[in-house]
Amino acid sequence: SIAYPLVLLVFWLTFKGFKDLDLKPIYKALIFLFVLTLTRGQFAIFVPIILIVCGYIIHQKRSFRSSYFALLLIIGLPFLTNLTEKIYNKVVFGYYTSNAMSNVHFIASGFYLSKDSDIDLFKAEDERAYFQIINQSLKEANMMRSQAVANGFDDYEFYDNNFSNICNHRIHELGLAYFEDKGLNYYEQNIALNSLCGNMIFPLIKSNFSNWTKLLFKNLKTTFGTTKQMLLILVLLFYSLYLVWKETDVIYKFISLACAFMFVNNLLIALVVYANKRYVFYFDWVIFAIVIILLNRVYFKAVK
Repeated sequence: SIAYPLVLLVFWLTFKGFKDLDLKPIYKALIFLFVLTLTRGQFAIFVPIILIVCGYIIHQKRSFRSSYFALLLIIGLPFLTNLTEKIYNKVVFGYYTSNAMSNVHFIASGFYLSKDSDIDLFKAEDERAYFQIINQSLKEANMMRSQAVANGFDDYEFYDNNFSNICNHRIHELGLAYFEDKGLNYYEQNIALNSLCGNMIFPLIKSNFSNWTKLLFKNLKTTFGTTKQMLLILVLLFYSLYLVWKETDVIYKFISLACAFMFVNNLLIALVVYANKRYVFYFDWVIFAIVIILLNRVYFKAVK
């Protein structure tokens, strides 16, 4: 519940800096983004957008020498939040590590798309053993993509409907059990599993790249609702960016920034997990806001 107002504050302050060509709101936005990222790590994806906005402000004001600190602060923010989280975990739990289990989620699509022969991608004993455990469990539950397609299901809809069964109930729980058998405690199990999955993600994606890109596109499309809605956001984004460059109109700055924040958030979610509304609802207001702003401008032009 705390994340939503923080998202709006980060957006508003970034927009204010973008609109006024002023770095002071950007500094304030970074404070809220620091707290927001500690609350939900997905919002670290806003850093590149804020960095671009900062670069635009510096370019327009021709003030690099007096503004380079802002660039360094923005670039360093993800490292600072990660360091803060690790220090907290060291003090409270005794382990110098972050809480993120993103690799466990990220690898779900890789396992779903994998083939039996993909075990040959791995040489380490733990990687081969873990692959075999998850592969066997998914096959027994008929949760491989090949099985879903053979049974007449749409590959993406099946993945979307069964993500929790694939990721939480198998990749995560069976992974914890694997490391528990090795004598690790609960915290150590999670750390070891996240690290193991991190080593296995890209070989699985590379081996099944064609199907992975198709699944990613369907996932990304679903985060927006439909293909038409996704294309609308992209058209608004690039057209408004063009107009910002040509005219520096404040309305187009708002549209481009809102669409950029929405797109990068949805893209990250599509890459790492699946199109669950609780990850992407933060920018459902964007289209409505754009329509209201544009109608407002048309109305006042007509009145004049």
